[in-house]
Amino acid sequence: MKKPDNEIIDKVIEDTATPAEAREVFRWFVTTKENEYLSERILEESVGITDTQATEWIDHVIPSERMREELKRKVRKYRQFRRFMRVAAVAIPLIFIVSLVPFIGYQNGLLADTNMEEIYVPKGERLQIILQDGTKVYINSDSKLKYPKVFQLFKRDVELTGEAYFEVNKEAMRPFTVHLNKLDVKVLGTKFDVRSYINENNIIVALDEGKIAMKDLIGKELTLKPGNVVVYDKKLATFSKSTTEINTITSWTANNLQFENATLTELLITLERQYNVKFNMPDTIALGVRFNFSSRKVNLQEILWDLEKISKVKFRETKNGNYEVEAKN
Repeated sequence: MKKPDNEIIDKVIEDTATPAEAREVFRWFVTTKENEYLSERILEESVGITDTQATEWIDHVIPSERMREELKRKVRKYRQFRRFMRVAAVAIPLIFIVSLVPFIGYQNGLLADTNMEEIYVPKGERLQIILQDGTKVYINSDSKLKYPKVFQLFKRDVELTGEAYFEVNKEAMRPFTVHLNKLDVKVLGTKFDVRSYINENNIIVALDEGKIAMKDLIGKELTLKPGNVVVYDKKLATFSKSTTEINTITSWTANNLQFENATLTELLITLERQYNVKFNMPDTIALGVRFNFSSRKVNLQEILWDLEKISKVKFRETKNGNYEVEAKN
C-alpha cells in the first residue's frame, strides 16, 4: 500500500484528521514494514540527542517529556470519548492513537526492559556523564553506575555501587530512582550525594536541594529535606540522621578532601580510592583516633605530610608506590 502524505499522518497523530484520512493511515500502518517509519521518527526526537544538545537542554523541557505528555493527553481523551464513540469510522483514529503508546514503548524501550549500559570508574579517577534525560551524574573513584540507554516512559531507574552526586533533571510524571544495595532513593528533581560501597556497612545520603524519599527492602521509609545527611546501617536496617555538614560529604565533587570526626582508617580508605594506592597499617594505630581534616591539595605526598603534623603517625613510601603507616616514636 502506498504511504500516505506526511501531512495526513501528522493530522492523525494530532487527532485532527477526518475519519477517511484516519482509515487510510490506519490501513497503511498495520503492517510491520510501515511501522519502521514511525519508529525512526520517534527515535529521532526522543533519543537522537548528542552530548552537546543534552547539556544545552539541562534547564529546559526535553523532547521525550513533550512526547510523553502528548501521548498521555491522547490516551485520556480516548478514555473519555470511547463510551460514546461506537461508529467504526470514528473509532479508528482513536484506536490508532492509543496504539502509539505500546508501539513507541516497545520499539524504543520506553515501556519494555531496555539494554543497560555500565560505567566503572577505577580508583584514582572520577567521571561526569549526562544521561538521556539531561540528568548530570558525577561518579567518584571505584564506583559503578548502570543505566538504560533510553529511560522508560514513566520511570527513570539507575543502579549505583560506590559514590555519585546526582543533579536530576525534574520531570514531575517520571520519578528518578537510584537502586542501591538494600536501599532505594527516589526523587523528582534534585541534587544529592549517595555513598554505597560494597565493603562499607553504612549507606550515606546527603540532600543538597529538593526532596527525596528513601526506602529499604523491608519497607522502612524516610524523607529527606535539604541539608539532611542520613546514614543507613545495612546490618541493622536502621536510619539515623548525621550531624556531618553536607559540604563535608560533597567536597569530593570540587576535588577537595574534607573529613569530620573521621577515623584514620576511614580517611585512608578514601585516599586509597582517590589515588589508587595501598596503606598498610597495624590495627593498634587506628584505635581511638579521629580527625577533623580538610585539604585542597592535589599531591598525595603533601596531603600525607599534613596528616603527619596533626597525628601520631608517619607514612613511609615503599618501592611499589604504596605506604607503610607507622607510629611516631
